[in-house]
Amino acid sequence: MKSGVCDIFVMALFIFADLLVVQHVTVVVWIVTIASYCASLSSALSALVGAARTLQAVARDGIMPLRWFAPGSGPGDEPRPALIVTWVLVQACLFIPSLDIIANYASMFYLMSFCVVNLAGFMLSVTGTANFRPSWKYFGWPTSLAGTLISLGIMFYLDYVAAGASVVAMLVVFLYVHWRAPVVNWGHISQALIYHQVRKYLLRLDPRKEHLKFWRPAILLAVASPRGSQYLIDFCNNLKKGGLFVLSNVHVGRDRSALQV
Repeated sequence: MKSGVCDIFVMALFIFADLLVVQHVTVVVWIVTIASYCASLSSALSALVGAARTLQAVARDGIMPLRWFAPGSGPGDEPRPALIVTWVLVQACLFIPSLDIIANYASMFYLMSFCVVNLAGFMLSVTGTANFRPSWKYFGWPTSLAGTLISLGIMFYLDYVAAGASVVAMLVVFLYVHWRAPVVNWGHISQALIYHQVRKYLLRLDPRKEHLKFWRPAILLAVASPRGSQYLIDFCNNLKKGGLFVLSNVHVGRDRSALQV
């Protein structure tokens, strides 16, 4: 979270700064050129390996049909299939006449990742999730919200066409994952939001404002065996009409085997 916010502010400064200021103030210009090539090569290699490992992780999660990228090789679990495909895609992009087009979309996806991370931090903060304990001392929901808005603002300031295409691509991936509904237990932020809203509105209920026309039945059903009382459970479920239905099963005894239904 800390690095994402810092990167956003650095990119914002680059928009209004002179990117060739080092060459203007240095004594030997060619040293800056060599350093730029070395930094670009290091960033390219790290991005190539990082993208391959990300593709391998997505394939192993099973949220998309990419299982052929999941295998790893060697003691370091190297993602060789994902690395080969990533290298082929990079080489194909080099045949594009203008690399500025690729740079725009690469910047959009980086900013999109910063935006989503800050948005997740904002939602976890406002919902009061117990296990969310950020270590950055300056973290708070205002900084997360600011990071989200700054990321979106920079995206549309740089190139509104590429920004719109990136947002559409993210929505397509999100809708595909939501429609496919993979069986993974990661914990969804939507559940924290629903819990937060339900708790807030339950606390706002005022018994003094209850009225007969808004009454709904609240049923407490105690059965000896839930599996043997299916018809009674279905009857009460149909009878509640949008009300509260609580099903209980009481076990008497100290033996743990009594808890097996």
